[in-house]
Amino acid sequence: MPSASMDLKRKIADLYKENEKKLNELSPDVLDSFVSRLLELIRSEKEKSRFSHDLDVLEGSMRHLKNDLAKLKASKPGTDDYDFAANDCKNLIKSTDKWLKMEGLI
Repeated sequence: MPSASMDLKRKIADLYKENEKKLNELSPDVLDSFVSRLLELIRSEKEKSRFSHDLDVLEGSMRHLKNDLAKLKASKPGTDDYDFAANDCKNLIKSTDKWLKMEGLI
């Protein structure tokens, strides 16, 4: 199965490393910027290549993270909604971290 280009993976890794601390702290502005930038990079890459399983999975994760971030922003800390959204965000960030480590990029 084809995978994402190495150039794209490096861009994603650089963006992740640059924002890792704030991503893990669930900083809403940093999360929003990170997700938007990754979705933009994915869209651009998809225009160049026919198919990439990596891109499809990453795109799905980023869309899910975007939705969870919206729930996080709309919830009050200490509520179940906030806790569930925060947990989902953390898990998606961990998943991205694991993928980048598996690819040997971080």
